[in-house]
Amino acid sequence: MVVVAVALVNLAQGALVIARLVAHVTRRYPHLRLDLWFPRWSETHDVRTWLATWRGILRSGDPTMAAIRTDGRLLIARHTQLMLSSQAWAMVVATMVPRLS
Repeated sequence: MVVVAVALVNLAQGALVIARLVAHVTRRYPHLRLDLWFPRWSETHDVRTWLATWRGILRSGDPTMAAIRTDGRLLIARHTQLMLSSQAWAMVVATMVPRLS
């Protein structure tokens, strides 16, 4: 039950981080509009340009973007830890509990 509660908290925080990212990027880079969120690629150069734009945004020295990156990293670390610990508990239960067949 605790695992489900932590997963729900992770889901809520993930939605909050994504909402903060969208709000910050649309406020800070209004000239990019929907091309940033819904790219139209006609050749590989367009893909490279789109990825370079995102790389520039995410690696910017902006303190708000740094906070969003930190929150995202913490969220991923917590989700990974939850996934590994729940898998470990499943292996312990499967090993310790005798088969009921």
